Amino acid sequence: MLLNDSIYLLDEVLLKLTKIKETESKMLNREEWFNIPADTRHELEQELQNNQMYVGTFSRLANETVLLLHYLSDNSIDTFLRPEMIDRVSAMLNYFLSHLTGPQRKNLAVKRSNKLNFNPRMLLTTLAQIYINFHRQGSSFAEAVVRDDRSFSLDLFNDALRILKSHKLLPPDRLAEFVRFVKFVEKKSSEKKVEDQALDDIPEEFLDPLLSVLMKDPVILPSSKTTIDRSTILRHLLSNETDPFNRSHLTVDMLIPNVELKKRIEEFCNKRGIKLQDNTQK
Repeated sequence: MLLNDSIYLLDEVLLKLTKIKETESKMLNREEWFNIPADTRHELEQELQNNQMYVGTFSRLANETVLLLHYLSDNSIDTFLRPEMIDRVSAMLNYFLSHLTGPQRKNLAVKRSNKLNFNPRMLLTTLAQIYINFHRQGSSFAEAVVRDDRSFSLDLFNDALRILKSHKLLPPDRLAEFVRFVKFVEKKSSEKKVEDQALDDIPEEFLDPLLSVLMKDPVILPSSKTTIDRSTILRHLLSNETDPFNRSHLTVDMLIPNVELKKRIEEFCNKRGIKLQDNTQK
């Protein structure tokens, strides 16, 4: 729920900020602005005021949600690093980072942003500390960060590091931790590229039927008899206790480990020098 709320709030803020930026840009060119019919200008001005009020409210909620996530990352690490959660968490953080440091950040440069309760530097600082908190728990989080095909880019992290340094947004010890995290992410990104090349010819039976990625801990769904990766079905069960292939009732305790298939996947990876991380819950 927290992850969904965070994404929804930030999306709403970013959408409205983009519209605010568009209107402000039009108003900057006075000649062009006054060539717009008076009724249209009035509508745009009214829309600008509404968007500013909207952003003010939603930015405050977004700030509180991100700060809560920061607090939880420091105190409830295990929950967010479970197999069914870790990819969602890392993808969400990368998505936020892409808007705060990537090419899209130019859309955030609106007038009087502080009065709108929108502080991108504060959000970036908080994100950096969340990354640090999760990375302290081991390599699995960085591996999830680079698995994110939607938003992940090394450039984003290097941009974030540059901004954090130039504006002195983190104390020296925390900045040093973030530097180490970025270097570790770079290493994991390089390793992933090598692994992806080595796994070009994966047998179809080794692929997760929903995500089409290599299964690490295959389990059998008792009703549909479908084999799926444990982490995939656990994420599904967080919001819907059904078999996704026939909608029959399904709970975690009903999953059946596919021991024989897992052994063959491990042998396949070992022959290619690929380290297979186990998703089995402890």
